[in-house]
Amino acid sequence: MNLLKYLISKKYREVYSNEYTRKIIEKYNNEISAIEDIYRTIEIEKRSKAA
Repeated sequence: MNLLKYLISKKYREVYSNEYTRKIIEKYNNEISAIEDIYRTIEIEKRSKAA
């Protein structure tokens, strides 16, 4: 699940059900995926430093 979709669905379920919001997410899906990759990389680095 995309990070942004997760955050939106978790905190703003009624907003996510909005068709307009869904279209924005679909339009920017590639950018969202890139942001998720960066986020995952940061999390992995945090874990490796903590270990």
